[in-house]
Amino acid sequence: MSTTSPRKAESDAWVRSVASKHLGANIRQYSWRTYIAEKSVATSFGFQLDISPMEGKIVDENDTFVLMKVSAKEFFVALKSALSMVPEVGSKCKITPYARKRFDGERLDKPEVVHENGFTSTRMILGEYRSYLPIDKKTIVCPEFKDMIEVIEDEKADDVRTIAQVMIDAGALKEPVFFQDVTDPEQIIDKPPTVRFRVSTQKFDGYLSILYDRAMDSFTIVLLDPQLNEIAKDEYQFITLEGNSTLGQKIIELIDDGQWKIAPVEVLKKAPRQRAEAAA
Repeated sequence: MSTTSPRKAESDAWVRSVASKHLGANIRQYSWRTYIAEKSVATSFGFQLDISPMEGKIVDENDTFVLMKVSAKEFFVALKSALSMVPEVGSKCKITPYARKRFDGERLDKPEVVHENGFTSTRMILGEYRSYLPIDKKTIVCPEFKDMIEVIEDEKADDVRTIAQVMIDAGALKEPVFFQDVTDPEQIIDKPPTVRFRVSTQKFDGYLSILYDRAMDSFTIVLLDPQLNEIAKDEYQFITLEGNSTLGQKIIELIDDGQWKIAPVEVLKKAPRQRAEAAA
């Protein structure tokens, strides 16, 4: 069962209090979408949906939120602190809320075009939350390495993202992901299964490696500088049965600067200038 966060409840109450001022006299029903840099849920299905870019006119604001009118009976409300800039009331804008991405840089919910038997179709998987690492799992020899890949793809690091998505948001698309499989089981201790990402945030710029520790059945996080010199190591990260994994939480603590949740704002048309008051 989903619950409404205090911030979401606050935004909903504000929209209801001001919406009537911005609706036509014949409009009896209206709707709105909300971006507050928190997890969003489709109530009818129960899974997370990412908001598409929204375009419209800024019609209202208070100390915390801005209200965009998207159509005659549709609004979009956004938390000011989650925007790259606060647009003026009266301006026409495009706001692009955070959306989870794949390792090809596309939105996770982008439909897939399929060409089969001379026909072209579009396919979308509703409820997909994984961003699959760019590796052919059929080529993996070590079963522990395959399990580690699935952990990175499946485990939630926070309420919004998996571990893989945290890495993407930290810049892991800039260079190919490094993989180290284990072809000889006797080498798994000396040369453990490893995945290494190139990341660049305001908190950390360099490489982050995730290694599987067979002896402790845990994971080790290693931070390296751009020249691949080891800077720090954090061992004994485990996967929890409920909630977010300690592995993902530790990665967020080490490299995440929070900039991923800031929605870019593009001003398409500036607010009209108010008429100068007539000289006395």
